[in-house]
Amino acid sequence: MGPDFEGYALINRGDGACCGCFGGKDLKERLLLIKGPFVLVFSTEEDKAPKYAISLAHIKSNMRGLSGGFHVVTLETNLGDVEYEISFKQENIAKLFVAAAKEQASAGEAEEVRKVSP
Repeated sequence: MGPDFEGYALINRGDGACCGCFGGKDLKERLLLIKGPFVLVFSTEEDKAPKYAISLAHIKSNMRGLSGGFHVVTLETNLGDVEYEISFKQENIAKLFVAAAKEQASAGEAEEVRKVSP
């Protein structure tokens, strides 16, 4: 079974700075795959393993609108802290990412409940 989402974007760790402000941050596009309740971040398509993974369980994905020519999506904790800022060139790709992230976050949380419940 393939990924629930596949696309390219700029991704930066949230640090309380403004959304879409990339001064001094990584400006390389990364390949993002949503597979189950994780976002897998690859440097290139040829990589055999992801650079890192982001758990979507207990994370909210939100469209933040257009900033600097990019459609910004944030991954936030339940308290509203921005964990990651993800910037897509195309709005439709950003919307597909948000939809897949929300669906897989719910699935990840349900799986956690199943593991804890007797």
